[in-house]
Amino acid sequence: MCGNVCDWSRAQTDRSMRKAHTPLGLCAKTAPPKGYKSQHRDTFMDTYKRYKKAINMSYSQLKRWEENPCSRKASLNRAPIKRNLRLLSKPRSEWNKRDVRDANKTISFISRMKKVKPGKPASKGCPSKRDISLKNWAYSP
Repeated sequence: MCGNVCDWSRAQTDRSMRKAHTPLGLCAKTAPPKGYKSQHRDTFMDTYKRYKKAINMSYSQLKRWEENPCSRKASLNRAPIKRNLRLLSKPRSEWNKRDVRDANKTISFISRMKKVKPGKPASKGCPSKRDISLKNWAYSP
């Protein structure tokens, strides 16, 4: 039954199905993170997809940007970069509630900041503070 597709909510409620699945009675490819109940499954999957759609930088691109001195010119601290590096380095099957919350923060920030007009460069050789902020949140304008 498990294979590549699994009805996670049914596996959660049907005890007879649990024996045929993974030790937890779940399919690793479709199961939401630990601590999530079946009603949160769609929210988890939707958040993951929206996060991947919102960002446009890879782990290696964001890591390189983190080392650039310009990355320090706009954000208050390094938390957005660290948070997104963690999310980008984790496979979906290992995400937890914290990861979903952090992904929603990124989605929200990017959608708001993209609407702001870019200003003047933060300093010589650096993009505007808006663009620096977006890059710090894993979106390269």
